[in-house]
Amino acid sequence: MSTVPTLKLKQQNCCICNSKQGEIIGGGPDFEYSTCANEFSVRRCVCGHVYLVDVPDQGDLNIVYPTNYMQYSIDEGEKLAWKAKKVLDVMMVRSLKKYLTQGTNVLDVGCAQGRLLDAIKSSYSKIGALEGVEISEKAADTCRKKGYTVTVGTFESIEPKSNFYNVVFLDQVIEHLYSPRTAIKKINKALQLGGAIVLKTPTSDCIDFKFFKKRYWGGYHFPRHFNIFSRKSLSVLLVEAGFEVSSVKYLPQPAHWSQCFEFWLKERHMPRFLSAFFYKENPLSLAVFTVVEMLSKLLFGKTSNMEIIAVKIKD
Repeated sequence: MSTVPTLKLKQQNCCICNSKQGEIIGGGPDFEYSTCANEFSVRRCVCGHVYLVDVPDQGDLNIVYPTNYMQYSIDEGEKLAWKAKKVLDVMMVRSLKKYLTQGTNVLDVGCAQGRLLDAIKSSYSKIGALEGVEISEKAADTCRKKGYTVTVGTFESIEPKSNFYNVVFLDQVIEHLYSPRTAIKKINKALQLGGAIVLKTPTSDCIDFKFFKKRYWGGYHFPRHFNIFSRKSLSVLLVEAGFEVSSVKYLPQPAHWSQCFEFWLKERHMPRFLSAFFYKENPLSLAVFTVVEMLSKLLFGKTSNMEIIAVKIKD
């Protein structure tokens, strides 16, 4: 009988101010995939940034990103949630026509199977190079078969072309990186002057984080999310690297709410049908919590999913 491994972890400092000081505000295991036996802790730094105290070693990424990891193994054509995501991706890239002009060269960091690149290709007929970076060879293979150029490896380990791209996407990626500061500086080098970086990431600036931060918040995604940014903390890294923040939006992320309840129920060994209702791909659950997210945005101006666009103004 196979046993769940205990990962060798390494402690990280705050990626904003390099401190190890602060308050432990939450923690938990890998609720979603049970890839390891470890329990993880989350710290709120003295500067306010929220991050995972101990992160997996790079050599163990194949364990914490298993073959059944959602981004790599889902047949998107059969899942209603992924059909909805496809529509949202198209809407998002069409809203970026200011940046995705004729001949624009695009890099998608963490491109997975190429869904975002598909949305760009279908929306803009005269786009330039469409390229990606991906840690999964399986996902990269699928992406390449669609005609895209994909480099396999962690973003920390590769060197993208200098002064080549007009837009770089990090869609739910920056929170997975060991050194967000280094990554943003690398993207500055890869972009042409006036080029844009488009980031989407979970944010601690939301009501569900306040309610569930001690253990069950879906945005923690233990142990794959190393940092949970706020508008303030991510803006610090962008400005420091030579960017000017152009826009900040808060977008619905109903899956975070669903997972809060799913994990709470699962840990209490409640009947399976109850936790199954709150599974992040159940269309009914997602519909309910999409309404909750829209009310949160209406009442508080924020949700658990943040999009920041920043323009390169200097090297």
